[in-house]
Amino acid sequence: MICSGASEHAVAQWVSFFAEVGLNVNKTVGDLFGACMFAFCMGIVRLIYGMKSENIDINKALTVSSIFCMFGYLIIAFSPIAFLSLIGCAIVGLSVGIMWPSVFSLASKTYPKGGTAMFAVLALAGDVGCSIGPGIVGIISNNKTIINAFSYIISNNDIIQIGLKAGIFFAIIFPLLIFIILFMLRRSEK
Repeated sequence: MICSGASEHAVAQWVSFFAEVGLNVNKTVGDLFGACMFAFCMGIVRLIYGMKSENIDINKALTVSSIFCMFGYLIIAFSPIAFLSLIGCAIVGLSVGIMWPSVFSLASKTYPKGGTAMFAVLALAGDVGCSIGPGIVGIISNNKTIINAFSYIISNNDIIQIGLKAGIFFAIIFPLLIFIILFMLRRSEK
């Protein structure tokens, strides 16, 4: 649940600034274009998932979601074109849309007697992730050593964009952890 919240908010909290800096637009356009695009994509997936969730294998859905999330993070971090990076943000919005509700569903399926306390702990863990994800992106994006190393990988002269791309790249750890945990969970079920 921590990784779900972190995967979502590592991009959600930075997407409007990313759109503003990457597309060189004012804050209002960055907020409308970046954040609304992310939220729209996430909302569409949650709507579809809510209508079809009883027919979906939760483990497979979360696995595919984590793979797409990592793919979106890589596009954001390494695309030389700002608009493609924003498409990566949309892909992340699509992929994280089911993470939070799916983890709740998986927990209730795995621990049917968990009760209200389990859901309270899951909600708290999700909120912790919502703080950790953007925090790590911010810390990494201000680290001069990492920015200098990352500037050799991507060809961009804007130090703010390089830092933000580096921070988002390092946040790929969260969907990767979801993928690893799901893999271990499947192996333990067998």
